[in-house]
Amino acid sequence: MVKIGIDFGTTNSLVSYVADNKIFSFLESNTAKSHPSVVWYKGLDEVVVGEAAKKQMNNDDVSTSGGFVRSPKMYLGKKSVRVGGVDKDPVEIVSEIFKHLKSDICDRDEKYDIDYDDVVITIPVSWNGKQRTDLRTAAEKAGIKIGKFVHEPLSALYGFLKKGYSGRLDDLEKKYMLVFDWGGGTLDLTLCQYYQGGLAQVLNHGIYDVGGDRFDNVVKDIVTEKAERTGSRLELATEINLIYNCEVMKIQLSKKDIAHTHIEKIGEISVSREEYEAKIENIIEKGVKAIDSLLRKVGLDRNSIEFCLATGGMVATPAIQKALRLRFDRVFIPENAITLVSEGSAWIANDAPEICLSKSFEVLNADNQYFSLIKSNERVFKDGRESFKFTTTMYCVNPKDLEAFFFFARSKMPFDLNQLDEKIPYNYLSIPVDPNAQPFQQELKLEIIVDRNLVAKVIVSSDTTGERSETEITELEFGISIR
Repeated sequence: MVKIGIDFGTTNSLVSYVADNKIFSFLESNTAKSHPSVVWYKGLDEVVVGEAAKKQMNNDDVSTSGGFVRSPKMYLGKKSVRVGGVDKDPVEIVSEIFKHLKSDICDRDEKYDIDYDDVVITIPVSWNGKQRTDLRTAAEKAGIKIGKFVHEPLSALYGFLKKGYSGRLDDLEKKYMLVFDWGGGTLDLTLCQYYQGGLAQVLNHGIYDVGGDRFDNVVKDIVTEKAERTGSRLELATEINLIYNCEVMKIQLSKKDIAHTHIEKIGEISVSREEYEAKIENIIEKGVKAIDSLLRKVGLDRNSIEFCLATGGMVATPAIQKALRLRFDRVFIPENAITLVSEGSAWIANDAPEICLSKSFEVLNADNQYFSLIKSNERVFKDGRESFKFTTTMYCVNPKDLEAFFFFARSKMPFDLNQLDEKIPYNYLSIPVDPNAQPFQQELKLEIIVDRNLVAKVIVSSDTTGERSETEITELEFGISIR
């Protein structure tokens, strides 16, 4: 039985697996490339997905222009998306991507005994619970059951240390590594520490508005401006074709000094790397400045980082590589930077490592001291359970305040290595209390449920007043064994 990992990407998606201690990927059967995350609703009944849909975006026939969904991942968590004048459920659109991935694997000449009941799928660090739930539902509609969610940059680091890292793992003990995962939709950062044979997330940070799609639009703006100088106006079909061609040009500008596109009735238009880099300078600066922000939050500087691992399609951009190398002495940009997230998920599927909380889940007591509710190293899904549940009873100290407040946080550093660490807040809850009750007599029930989507639901309730308050926490950091 072959275990698989899936990187469901904004621009492209990829399925990988491990066999004989080697990594393999199911590339698009017609192109030997990753599967484009594009869905085309052709007419009323036919759905075209992947490379065939992406190629159709370059068709000059205006009749085919209305039913495309590019980067459907970006719509998860929303109620609907307008496609060809019709509102469609993003879950259904994403499900078509998963169906295509599964179908393309099944159509191969080789016979694969794929386990679709325990799949590892990667997610951005900044996704909320609704987005994660929608992704799980979309996969299940395609007959794919998600066994584990793993943050995309953590998956990439796991895969890199398994096969791409040339040093000894023991030499990384207690050292920090930064993963810089710049993809088509988001920039994800994960700061990790290697400790006693495992990777511990120290802090995550995700940015939505600097993804690869922004760079496509920069190229599009340059081309459109040049086209308008000729006195021509782009028609609808040309606009849609341009999206396709500008992505191609963006990729070319990572390797060449100039890229070209041909626009019907206008002719050839060229974009140089120099003018392109001048336009993307602010986007890149915003992205790399996020590194400094993350490090400040945990009190580290750049010299504390053992190495920076750069992954994702956008790190092929020379200007991004230059910006990273100006910040860090050691920057790894592996040849498989684009596929590393998927490959890491396949290694995790194959190895089935334990996943635990890397930091204690704590609450602030009335004496202004933090108390640990869930210890670090707690295995959240042991013994086959789908969720972890913690319940305790606390007491209202001062009912005259009319409300009881709960402040939740975790330490800066993983595994409680320094109990005096400054805390990083999660969230807080408040609940009305009986002002006539005596101090320390009014019981408040506190529940924490960490579900299979890596979301912590925190619930506070009072049997005395019947009040209830809850919040959702998605910023959990995790540890994963790598031995």
